[in-house]
Amino acid sequence: MADPLETDDEEGDFLSFPEERESSINHSDNESDISVSTVNTEDLSDFDPNEWETDNEEEEVDQRWNSNRDAVNVDPFVQRTGPVTDVTGMSALDFFKLLFKDENFDRIAVETNRYAQQSIAVKTDPLWYETTADEIRTFFALNILFGIKQLPEIHAYWSKNPFLGVPEVQKVFSRNRFMKISQYLHLNDKSKELPRGDANHDKLFKVRPLLCCGCLDKERVLAFKMRFHRQGNDPL
Repeated sequence: MADPLETDDEEGDFLSFPEERESSINHSDNESDISVSTVNTEDLSDFDPNEWETDNEEEEVDQRWNSNRDAVNVDPFVQRTGPVTDVTGMSALDFFKLLFKDENFDRIAVETNRYAQQSIAVKTDPLWYETTADEIRTFFALNILFGIKQLPEIHAYWSKNPFLGVPEVQKVFSRNRFMKISQYLHLNDKSKELPRGDANHDKLFKVRPLLCCGCLDKERVLAFKMRFHRQGNDPL
């Protein structure tokens, strides 16, 4: 019986590999002759993958720090520095008054009353009556206090629970009055605000009076505004 593995002509001339066989040979020619399995892992026992990175970091440190104690020459700063007001013996309230002038409270009282009247013309509010600069000043003082003595919610300051409510706050303002001023508080005439999309729309319109009177640092507000524009946000 003939061997199925034997060919009729064992010594016949070689013509070519089958197409699939030839493709696999060409593919193997493009690969490396070195197999990962042939690498002796014992030769890698001393290899530290972080060695080069560490050396580079040490070189950078050497460039930044050295033992040179020669004097460093720095050009003198000639611009004006220090406070422009004598603050000796001033209290925290005095510092606040330096930043927030009395005319600011007058302006806020006027604009708050104006906005309240604009709103009441649309929907009546029998609980509202006009505010004053002194009341606005007290309103701001309470808000500063609320930032120091914090409770879970605003209503809690007027709580009847002796462990939660703050009697001194309750003596200064009623809860309903505080909420009403919060509802209508304004710094500018809302009727003059241009809509978004208008070429002259002012994103700082709501606080513009404070900027015009010099209460706030214009450069810092501008930098704040530009930073939010770069991040794609709209602060106002």
